[in-house]
Amino acid sequence: MDRGVEVSAPARLHFGLLNPHGIAGYRVYGSVGLALRYPRVVVEVYEDKEFKLPPVLEGDEVHLLLQVLRKRGVGGVRVVVKETPPRHTGFGTTTQLLLSIASGALSLHGLEYDILDLAWELGRGRVSSVGVYAFAYGGLIVDAGRGAASRIAPLATRLFFPEEWRFVLALPRGVGLSGLEEERAMKRVRHYEASRVYEASWLLHYGLIPAVLERDPVLFAEALTRLQELVGGFFQEDQGGLFHPASHRIIEYLENQGVRGYGQSSWGPLIYVFAENESRARDLAESIERLGDVRVCVAAPDNRGAVIREL
Repeated sequence: MDRGVEVSAPARLHFGLLNPHGIAGYRVYGSVGLALRYPRVVVEVYEDKEFKLPPVLEGDEVHLLLQVLRKRGVGGVRVVVKETPPRHTGFGTTTQLLLSIASGALSLHGLEYDILDLAWELGRGRVSSVGVYAFAYGGLIVDAGRGAASRIAPLATRLFFPEEWRFVLALPRGVGLSGLEEERAMKRVRHYEASRVYEASWLLHYGLIPAVLERDPVLFAEALTRLQELVGGFFQEDQGGLFHPASHRIIEYLENQGVRGYGQSSWGPLIYVFAENESRARDLAESIERLGDVRVCVAAPDNRGAVIREL
């Protein structure tokens, strides 16, 4: 039997970019997000004389992955994807998939690597590095944005997220922006007032972070909802509102029910709803599921990051 390794990596929720244009000379971007225990990217990587990569990868990703692995001394691998969330929907699947395959191939061949260098070579972390650090460490991730000399934004904060807290994940039909469309949208971000960035930063440092440290679900939910309203405004002209069009009816329902702690992950259409425990999450999931034409599940936080094991 061929020797192999399994890599299991968490999906992530992306809570938003704090400063998309780097106004007033400050660092550009800056982002916050959370690693999830489920769904996950799970791949198996086996020894092989040539490269046999999965069809889920897109053409430019295959080319880049082959280039990186060959340069680092890998002559061939066979990759089997066992689990993966839907792509381009808000789970950060592309980053987790590429890092899982690359780290698995290098580990299988006994080749050392630095995860940040590897991510950069694979074209990841150009805007947000939440997915990269979620892969490496799990937990609640805050990156410091990119400065003039930055490659991947440095890790500003990594917090253990309360294990009892949950998120309801609601995925309607549709896909979010990715690739060249996403790059064009980022360049089209309209002017915004500095006060919007200041409030977003205030909500992060005096809302989300202390709420996690002190396990305060009410503060966390309130800060998260307001943060989503702010960061969604940066891109509303490109996505037809604060949220993806496919998600409007879910957001409207949550607002009418007085729910707090909801938002859209990245470009969506994935919607997440915070819950302080499993019971509350199950109740929310059942009520959202009754809307119809939406996939719903309950997710716990992942405080570990990716796991590599021999097969």
